[in-house]
Amino acid sequence: MKRRPLWMACALVFLIPLGAAAQESARISVHVRQVAGSNVYLNVGTRHGISTGDTLGVARDSLSLPLGYLFVIAAGEDRSLLGFAGDAFSLTRGEQLSLVLGASAQEPHALPSERSSGETAAARTTEALPAPSPPRPPAYGRLTFGASSTRSSTRFGGADAVRDRRTRATPSLRLDVTAPQALGGFTFRMSSRVAYRYSASGSLRPQSSARIYTASLGRQFDALGARVALGRLSSPVESFSGYWDGLFVRVGRDAFGGGAMVGFEPDRWNERPSAERPKATLFLDGAARGDGWRWSGDVSGHVVGSADSTTTHTFVGLSQRLSMGSVFVSQDLQLDRDPVVGGVRVSRLRLRASFRVDSGLQLRGSFSKRETFRSRRVDDPFGPRSDRLSFGARFFGDRSTVTADLGITRDGRGQLSRGATASVSLARVRWFDAAFAMNASAWTGPYGSTFGATPQIRLDLGRGRLRAGYRVQLSDYLGSGATTHGPEGFLDLPVRGDLRLSARAWVQWGRALDRQSLDISLSRIF
Repeated sequence: MKRRPLWMACALVFLIPLGAAAQESARISVHVRQVAGSNVYLNVGTRHGISTGDTLGVARDSLSLPLGYLFVIAAGEDRSLLGFAGDAFSLTRGEQLSLVLGASAQEPHALPSERSSGETAAARTTEALPAPSPPRPPAYGRLTFGASSTRSSTRFGGADAVRDRRTRATPSLRLDVTAPQALGGFTFRMSSRVAYRYSASGSLRPQSSARIYTASLGRQFDALGARVALGRLSSPVESFSGYWDGLFVRVGRDAFGGGAMVGFEPDRWNERPSAERPKATLFLDGAARGDGWRWSGDVSGHVVGSADSTTTHTFVGLSQRLSMGSVFVSQDLQLDRDPVVGGVRVSRLRLRASFRVDSGLQLRGSFSKRETFRSRRVDDPFGPRSDRLSFGARFFGDRSTVTADLGITRDGRGQLSRGATASVSLARVRWFDAAFAMNASAWTGPYGSTFGATPQIRLDLGRGRLRAGYRVQLSDYLGSGATTHGPEGFLDLPVRGDLRLSARAWVQWGRALDRQSLDISLSRIF
């Protein structure tokens, strides 16, 4: 009986539209998570104002003209799947882009032949779409060989300093593949990585690992208004339950639906299948839009079972997003049952808002509270508390962009930390075909402070790109000051056919630390 008010309150709040979508003609910074065939995966979704059916412009930075346009196939909470609308253009995993929201409806659309298993029903639209694109190949994806290496030398003490030298290297092979018609009309998706970790001291254990991040079969039954997925997957509707080894079922249409997920939580240490912690989720999701506004949201109830020496985790999640003209707000709320003292506890709260004053100024702010649930702490399962308040602004000029943000964090003991970040970006000038940027950050807390700054220059090399900079960092921890500095660079180039080479290198010099690092990857899209 004690749980009924909690469920009724969340269901009532769910009916109040406090959720999200995109602002007209706004720009947001994004990272390319993956490129698989004609599909592009980005690290933004419905909470950032993106919905299924949108057409978005893509530019190299916040000041450049669009390279082309992408069509949103499916939008999740913090990720989205897109396809090329019109002519394709070069994109590389890990690169940072500027996404233009509210692109013109006159731009060409490209309708993919199937939907993603990561589709968020709360963000779908019912707009009419043109004829579908040509049939997909039996399988498409991306194969990436990567290698990361670091050599460092750390010195401790005064006149008789102790030097600690380390050499590490991690070659890896990653495969991301999608088979649209793998079995009886089901779509198969898999993302996996095999890696070997080398250390000169032999301290890294285990040295080799084979991880499967996702491996699922999914299908949309349009006649029944249902979607089913089975295997290793993350929830495509809500963002509270994490990863699963189990079954996902959703029934409903675009505007409103509901369903369940049942299965087991993977081993958090090595991501192997485990039957120790069964879990189940029930959810409802919805979306609505009108003239100048858009809303989406979901409410869900979760139970994660207990294993030996662990505590059962029972909680409710509520997420909503709303945009009205130049105003955007979002809200995430998680309420946990306290297994020790009883009652309900707010373990997660995040509020975000932004307001575009005019074409040259955007104001933004956020508040978050977090207490992580630790199932193995039976006496006190809630982790250290952290509250954070931040606010900032972004200024758009004809050839420049300036951002500034301030934040205050308070831990469970009431100690405060303060931080500030700022960036300046200058577009290309006529007499020098390059873009310039400067990023800086500062942080101070009860045990010390840090300050860092990085000036950068960015050049286009045909279909490739070069970014070079110099990083300086000053730190003072418990009265011991240290300064490190050094160059860094990023190069992305097409090699041959579908092969693309990316490399990042950086060097640190300092009185107490010297380090050289190199990351390199060779990718093939098939």
